Amino acid sequence: MTRIRSRAEQEGNRPDCFTAACQCDTVAALQAPLPSSVPQIAIYTKTDGIVDWRSCINDEAEADVEVSGTHVGLAWNPKVYRIIAQRLAGFGAPDRAAASG
Repeated sequence: MTRIRSRAEQEGNRPDCFTAACQCDTVAALQAPLPSSVPQIAIYTKTDGIVDWRSCINDEAEADVEVSGTHVGLAWNPKVYRIIAQRLAGFGAPDRAAASG
């Protein structure tokens, strides 16, 4: 990353890129809050070893799901994929009560 930043500075292109001062459209979009219509989920492990689990949770307890594993191990944890599949299956699904009424 240092080489990329150095090259950008040499070329005069976006000297603030890769810093907290970057104001490009991409960084601004990443910093903008998500619309309330976008559901959140936080899958975390207290044994992460890299990220403090408390920084991973949302303000909504029902969106926080603890699993066992390590930081890198989450990518291979079948429980993580089951949780994601269940949430995606429910997202955008018609309300069953309304559909049957």
